[in-house]
Amino acid sequence: MLPLYLNSFLTEFYQTCVRSGLPSNILEAYPSEISRYLNNPPFNRNIDIETHPEFISSSQILRSWCHNFDVSSMAAPDDAVHRPISDEHLQLLYRSPCMSCDTPEGLQNKVWVDVNLYFGVLSRKMLRQLEKSSFILEVDYDNDRRYYRIADEKIPKDRHMSRMYEQPGNQLCPVQSMLHYYSRLNPSSEAFFQQPDKSGVGSVWYNPTPVGKNVHSGKLSTICRPCGIKLYYRNTALRAVYRRIHAHSPDYTFEFSKRILRIVSGEDEENNTNQTFII
Repeated sequence: MLPLYLNSFLTEFYQTCVRSGLPSNILEAYPSEISRYLNNPPFNRNIDIETHPEFISSSQILRSWCHNFDVSSMAAPDDAVHRPISDEHLQLLYRSPCMSCDTPEGLQNKVWVDVNLYFGVLSRKMLRQLEKSSFILEVDYDNDRRYYRIADEKIPKDRHMSRMYEQPGNQLCPVQSMLHYYSRLNPSSEAFFQQPDKSGVGSVWYNPTPVGKNVHSGKLSTICRPCGIKLYYRNTALRAVYRRIHAHSPDYTFEFSKRILRIVSGEDEENNTNQTFII
């Protein structure tokens, strides 16, 4: 596909996205993803949609919308008390390097979000008090699946019923992330959330010092910022997702975990607002 025709297609596509009110952080990701797609086999086109002069008109629409959206969507923290995180933003988090399991900070970020999604949002005090022994890995022989559950007297009893099931073959599997996280924790500390060693060298990725309550307090917004999410989300923004799934699967079965994973991966048919196009 020649740049001229691709630019025309993108111009029309961006205009459709703007009319539908697609969040700017999602729209901004398209140019780099399309460029990556075209520059890899079998196309190998060596095209940079973000800087190539043939794509000026489509880029102008993109920049204009993103600027206007960012200005209008900026909100003071006080306005975020009851704001639930959108499925689109949740999917953006799970796709971003900020939650990559290949780095100490990214791995901890993913485990932190997983814990709050699958077990219900925990207070900063509870998160600070979590220990390695706070979670137990068991097997559901009826479904032939492993799962984690909370076994900590410091955590409210209603959270002990929750289960976080594995999803074999899925790169977002929360149990695999948790197992990987456990294998990287510092053996000299019993704290579950330990401060990341940013070097990521060796088999131990974390320092024995526990992550502080203040860090937990603003954790979700801290994870969101590098992903380009301008809205301020309190940690409690994850609670709406947990409650929505709980309404469908009140017994915390395997289906409970499966439904959460479908939402964060963008596969939930009832709530999927992603747009697909072919070049």
